[in-house]
Amino acid sequence: MHETVNRIGRMIIALAGCILLHTAPVIAVEADAGLLRLVGEDAGLVVEVTGLSKELPKLEKCEVVKRLQQTILFRQWKASDDFGKLDASRTVIEKLVGISLRQMVDDVFGQSFVLAVYPTGKDETQAVLITQARSPDTLKSAVALWNRIERSKLKRATFEGYEYVRRTRTGPAGKPMPPQFYVVFDDVFAFSDNEAAIQRTITFRGIGDSLSTDGGTDLEAAKSRRHFLLSPAHQTAREELSSQRFVSLHLNPRAWDDRVDFGADKSKIGVFIADAWQRCDSIAFSLSVDERGILVEGVAHYDGRPNESVARIPAANIADSESL
Repeated sequence: MHETVNRIGRMIIALAGCILLHTAPVIAVEADAGLLRLVGEDAGLVVEVTGLSKELPKLEKCEVVKRLQQTILFRQWKASDDFGKLDASRTVIEKLVGISLRQMVDDVFGQSFVLAVYPTGKDETQAVLITQARSPDTLKSAVALWNRIERSKLKRATFEGYEYVRRTRTGPAGKPMPPQFYVVFDDVFAFSDNEAAIQRTITFRGIGDSLSTDGGTDLEAAKSRRHFLLSPAHQTAREELSSQRFVSLHLNPRAWDDRVDFGADKSKIGVFIADAWQRCDSIAFSLSVDERGILVEGVAHYDGRPNESVARIPAANIADSESL
């Protein structure tokens, strides 16, 4: 699991650094499905961020972020060689493209992006990062820049009628780097270090488009392919969490059962945790922000019964916390 987190982190950092960076009410799914139309119901973890370009200025002004920026750890990092190298890279790339880092991030990630993680075996996962750029031209320019900076070799392939790209690079001392894969749908970009994850995203491209129509056949097709937007737990959680959220996190406990082993712990607390895990259908969190601070909400569904456990932390409590 630790390696999975590291791999996902490296994937996001690589993309962000180099680019510099739902449907109709007939099926009770939100009118704007967004990028979640490209995610399957069997995802173990889904993180959705929407309206980052609008929310980021508010986040920068809130009290909790100001306090974090005053911590010793943050000041030490800002004075470190690593930060200096990042800042130097930013300056070089900004000169290449003629716009600021902030503008590039807004153009590529500011609309919305989704991270979906699929457990596929005892020690294996597939992770895919999907982002919606400001426009197809913006995305095309960003991807071209990314490939040029890393001197990537591109090989095109086709799956279910869509073209995707296998991307290879050479690392230090001429050592080949693991391949990466991506696909572009107009202003939408999906990226992964796993080819099957990109093919899975392509599969849901067609299903997601069909969900915007009133066709019963389309709905049945979507159900048969286990679309994330049709998950009852997902729909209920989105109704219960704040409508002002810009970050949502959905955890599917059943997808991780093969990774969780409570058998060795026979203590009362161990038995309690194991029972709670097995009964839990879904866990979801959301984050919203205003000038006072950050609002975090969480909801867990047990045995198909929503609202059994709902936890909310007021924004003012976080903003005023002395521990931060």
